[in-house]
Amino acid sequence: MDAIVVGAGPGGCAAAWHLRRLGWQVLLVERRHYPADKLCGEFLSYDGLACLERMGTKADLAVVGQRVDEVLISGADGTCWQAELPAPGLGISRSVMDATLATACKAAGVEVVHGVQVQKVVGNWAGGFDVHGRQGERYTGRLVVGACGRRGGLFRSEGEQRRSSRWMALKVQIAWSDRSRRVELHGFPGGYAGLGAVEGGKATLCLMVGAEAFQAAGGQAEDFADRVMRANPLLAERLERFQPDWSAMLAVADLHFGRGQTARDGVLLLGDAAGSINPLCGDGMSMALRGGEFLAPLADRFLRGDLTGEMLVGMWERVWQQEFKGRLRMGRWLEWALLQPTWTSWTLKAFKAWPWLGQTALRWSRG
Repeated sequence: MDAIVVGAGPGGCAAAWHLRRLGWQVLLVERRHYPADKLCGEFLSYDGLACLERMGTKADLAVVGQRVDEVLISGADGTCWQAELPAPGLGISRSVMDATLATACKAAGVEVVHGVQVQKVVGNWAGGFDVHGRQGERYTGRLVVGACGRRGGLFRSEGEQRRSSRWMALKVQIAWSDRSRRVELHGFPGGYAGLGAVEGGKATLCLMVGAEAFQAAGGQAEDFADRVMRANPLLAERLERFQPDWSAMLAVADLHFGRGQTARDGVLLLGDAAGSINPLCGDGMSMALRGGEFLAPLADRFLRGDLTGEMLVGMWERVWQQEFKGRLRMGRWLEWALLQPTWTSWTLKAFKAWPWLGQTALRWSRG
């Protein structure tokens, strides 16, 4: 293969699709069999929709998913702010979105392999790379792109492997038949919750919780909701109305946000492996899609012999920084503000008094 992409999420699919459209033989390797659920807030921002349109998948997903025009943010004391988004977004489950993108890659001529857990990648730019699967699979390519996140350890930095994270995430789907066009974000002591409609008359409730706060409340999601999350009166009303089935939730721990790496041992990294924005911004999937778009033309120049591997890595780092560094900075500030009750109240009141300020924050978190 000319290029092997490890991970068939939004970033991996975008990179594989665009590389194939540039004429290269591309292999896309994914450990899961689609459709498959994944822990995610399942909100796609408007800049991500533009990426889907260029891949020819926006129309299909827009028919299935839920259009989102507004955002509502509330603090732990009940202070809230509501506004129109700069442009419509989309509520769509990862099980539908990932399967749709993988199908689009197949239709474009990408070879897609499911059920392969990549264990290691060895090689270099001069002689090519071997991608080894846990069950003895082996694939050879001139270039490897890692788009399988940063939790599994395959492309995780040594610093992150040594450093534990205080963050964990929980996700549960609830019945939501009113087809609301609003995505909501609710703060509570020790974390925050995102709520938004997806396809099929359902909504996704996704929590970002401090692990210590969760354990201090008993380590059970239902108890945590009753003891901690209901401190926010607006969120308490949502929990009472929707009655989440916590026994059906997904959960992951040891989550890291902020900068990762754009390359490791000759492998180009994108999506969460390169850097993940704080989830409250709702821009993670869009960043992954745009990253795949930006990476493909640089990889094309390398495969044509116009760039050395070292030049490719340097240019990818500069492009990534230029596009996403500001978003990560804004995400860190917004998360800090939401987790400080007094600051949350002041910030939301400022957004209500000066609407342009809130709109500016929304735009800056999307580049």
